[in-house]
Amino acid sequence: MIRGKARTVLTAIVIVFVIVIGIFGTREPSVTVNDGKLKISGLHGITLGIDEIQEIKEITEDKIPVGSKILGIDIGDVRKGRFHYGDNSSAKVFLESSSGPYIFITIKDDIIIMNFKKSDKTKEVFNYLKETIKK
Repeated sequence: MIRGKARTVLTAIVIVFVIVIGIFGTREPSVTVNDGKLKISGLHGITLGIDEIQEIKEITEDKIPVGSKILGIDIGDVRKGRFHYGDNSSAKVFLESSSGPYIFITIKDDIIIMNFKKSDKTKEVFNYLKETIKK
């Protein structure tokens, strides 16, 4: 009898965990620049110093070569975490849409790729970063 209750409790915990990951994982990240740091919040978020950023550019292509997930989430159009990119590298990805435009942030040993559900929001964040960081 206890085994049945334990199984039910474990199943409930797993279901709640999956729902929480789904809710938090599919939220759009916020992007802020304060005190010399760029912060991309949310699941798999990152904070880095402005001096680490080598380049910020907007890519207007409809598709980019983001491959399979290494670590993170891949739910529909939402991809967050570390993904294969190009032929032999990987990138930190915050994608809310499967089509462009995209923001590429190059740092010393990594690439950060992001976009938002609405292309206007992607362009707005790109302009904010370019004005604030000036790279």
